[in-house]
Amino acid sequence: MFKRPFLRYALLSGLLAGLICFGYFLLLYTTDALPLGTRRNIGLIFIWICMALGVWQFGRAVRRPIQFLEAFLICVITVGLASALDSFLVVGFIKYVDPGMLPTFIAHIKQQALTDRATIDEQFGSNEKGKLIDYAELIRQIDRINLRSIFMANFSILRIVFSLLYSALIAVFFRRLSQSSTEGISGI
Repeated sequence: MFKRPFLRYALLSGLLAGLICFGYFLLLYTTDALPLGTRRNIGLIFIWICMALGVWQFGRAVRRPIQFLEAFLICVITVGLASALDSFLVVGFIKYVDPGMLPTFIAHIKQQALTDRATIDEQFGSNEKGKLIDYAELIRQIDRINLRSIFMANFSILRIVFSLLYSALIAVFFRRLSQSSTEGISGI
């Protein structure tokens, strides 16, 4: 089916990770734990676990030392597919199942920003004092949250950088592991 055997493992682990992330979103939704909030970032850990699982399964299937590029590509494809699938499912859920979720989230974030204004002023300063925070601009940015920004939240620069670094770590780890296991077998 695939010309490159690693693609099968990358696609399967990406689909699994995306579905697990969406399941986590649904869990947050059913427990009223602000499913669009920062807790949703924990889904990245599920993606990382599935990346390692995909590379490990690939290594077991090929029974030879894994090349760095194969392992790295499994991880990158897993992250991209999982992020896209999770984003599409979450946006679809908001659009078709619970359209009131986004306005509720925006109202909650606005209220939180205004409630925590004293703490934020204390930690970061306010625009009135010539410091960092301009509340009028903060409220305008909160009002700009839409389905597209919810979708793109999974593709932020910080998430991409962390995922690429973790992909490289997984690739190096499993490459070394596969080399040491084949050396031990050939030495017998």
